Amino acid sequence: MLGTGMAAPGAVRSAPLWELRGTVILAPTCSGPSLEAAGCSQPWGDAPVHLRNRQGRQLVAEQRTTAAGGFSFRVPAGQYQLSVQTDKVTRCTPVDVELPAMSQRAITLDCDTGRR
Repeated sequence: MLGTGMAAPGAVRSAPLWELRGTVILAPTCSGPSLEAAGCSQPWGDAPVHLRNRQGRQLVAEQRTTAAGGFSFRVPAGQYQLSVQTDKVTRCTPVDVELPAMSQRAITLDCDTGRR
């Protein structure tokens, strides 16, 4: 029996996981001249967030945001792209991230509703 924190001889250590988290924001959510006014943006709950490997664009993980627009992934260090799968009207700008370099930064994915 091994002691706490000990690995068996020859055991392969898994790479440490980093937490990547953030919020998806939907804007504008109101029409007219007040587009820049407070209250014209809101967290996007239940948005489908995709995490892809930046080199091959392979899907690494996906999840839906919380009601408050939050998401969180635990992945090994590497280069990734975060994106939101949307309809043809709403547009979200993908964000490139590198872990662990950005592990302490909150990520915001901004999505344009197309509303004017």
